[in-house]
Amino acid sequence: MLAATALSSRTVKPEPPMRMDGSAACQADLSSTGSFRWGSANVEIQLSSAPRATGGASPLFPGRLASPRTGKTTTPVRAYGKLRYAPGTDPSIRLNGKVAFPASPDKRIRCLHLSMYWVGLFLDGLPKGPDYSKVASEEALRQNVPRSIEYRMYRNAMQRCKLRVVMMEDWGKVFADLFEELAHRGEEATTLLISTTDHVMAVGLRVHRKPKRTVYSIAFYEPHFTASHVEIHFDSIGPVRALAARDFTATACDYWPRPTGEPVPDNVDAMLMAELDRPMLDDLRHLAGTLATEPRPLHGDLPKPTADALWYLLFHACNDAVRALAPALRQLPDGERVRRLSSHRATQPFYDVLLKGHPSTVPAFGELIADLPVQHRAALLRSTSRTGFAAFAGALWYGRSDMVAPFWSLVKSIMPPDWHFPILAASLPDGSSTIHAIFARGHHRAVQAFAAIADDMPGQLFATLMCARGANDQTGLEAAIRRNDLCTVYEFGAVLEKLLPQARVFLLRRAWALAQDLYASEQHRFVYMDVLRTHVERYAPELLVPPQRKPRAAAPRWWQAIAPRRGNRIKP
Repeated sequence: MLAATALSSRTVKPEPPMRMDGSAACQADLSSTGSFRWGSANVEIQLSSAPRATGGASPLFPGRLASPRTGKTTTPVRAYGKLRYAPGTDPSIRLNGKVAFPASPDKRIRCLHLSMYWVGLFLDGLPKGPDYSKVASEEALRQNVPRSIEYRMYRNAMQRCKLRVVMMEDWGKVFADLFEELAHRGEEATTLLISTTDHVMAVGLRVHRKPKRTVYSIAFYEPHFTASHVEIHFDSIGPVRALAARDFTATACDYWPRPTGEPVPDNVDAMLMAELDRPMLDDLRHLAGTLATEPRPLHGDLPKPTADALWYLLFHACNDAVRALAPALRQLPDGERVRRLSSHRATQPFYDVLLKGHPSTVPAFGELIADLPVQHRAALLRSTSRTGFAAFAGALWYGRSDMVAPFWSLVKSIMPPDWHFPILAASLPDGSSTIHAIFARGHHRAVQAFAAIADDMPGQLFATLMCARGANDQTGLEAAIRRNDLCTVYEFGAVLEKLLPQARVFLLRRAWALAQDLYASEQHRFVYMDVLRTHVERYAPELLVPPQRKPRAAAPRWWQAIAPRRGNRIKP
């Protein structure tokens, strides 16, 4: 058996923190002597000659212990106010990110799937507890965890459930408030999905009503320990309010602090909590599709304007909360405000908003940066990913045509005119224009989006954007012709109608010449030829007139005089 003893002078350094992407590196080895962080105390784990556990799978807190004198098995007495692994669970099972879905070998079962599935296990297993046999092996995960739990249940939960952005020190306050709501409604349990930008965990809250007292239980599930959870019990709500995130996340590899006291990489200052009770879980299970993203209200207290809190609010379109935080954010120095709106673990917040957020969040973000110096505003609007993609370029590249109009409205309202083209051109890492790239990729809806804002844009700016060329010196219309893309060529008619005459002729001359060359070489099936010819007939008919031959010049008079004598008379 593994016994926990006080920290001695012979302390082994704790393992470095695990990355939140589910990698198996940096996990603690509980089969040998070592120490780990438990709440606010260091605990050393070492092998001993104590009786072996029988029936309980947890190496730290066995469910049943054999008595050293009688040999009979006993169940430990419930300890109040102490965090422990739940009896009958096995923290040595760690399958997060190690098992692939049967129908999708390239997709792994990760923390999001495990946490969402555990919520169902917790509520379905009342009053006994979660049935961990469904996640205790690789085969069990393949059989029980569906692929649709991500794009159906989890995403729908983010649209249906009550969302809270909770600071790390305020976890206990949220738990206590939920316990009071459960008591008021006469319900037994509820759950919380706890998310960061790249990790998902879960918490189960339960009220045990007994004849003489009421017990409040908190179960914390860390997917890295796939078949176990830690729990803590209280006989009143008061002590619950004193709990913080570190009281729970100290048991997870992601949040182990370094021995020197340095901050852990990828640490967070706030987390997103979504409440799922039994009626909500049943509702999500019966939804057949994925709900559209809509602006969401924020429940609970307003968080502090930290980098993580702002990311959650912007990403989940809690626009009213974003605007409520704007005054507090404006009181910060410009450099600190820019840091909170641009510094993040994976990508900058505005990049994620344009790629995956809601269009209504774009003007809310503009209110946060409108009074910054123009250079800072331009840098935030150009928020880039680690691969060098600007925010607007990434949105166009991945087909977010619904972001074109709100982004242009934001740029027009807070940026001087000489900044409009550099920001809208959204150059790719290789220097080519994104607008050319989206036409080359067949995003015909983006063509419609640009045609819709043409009347609100200066003609010269619109013409310059539409005539942009790629690294191969081809325009977007030429790229669509090379792809034999009928939809893009057809939708380009709305753009040609709004262009200046010179720009129309420039685009159609190059496109028509390319189409003729491809027709002569028979490289295409030419499904677009009739549509392109219609554009040419309407906007540049002079391109269809064949060039006339010059009349042959008459022979000089001296040749006409000597031709008959030399026998060159032309016979009638």
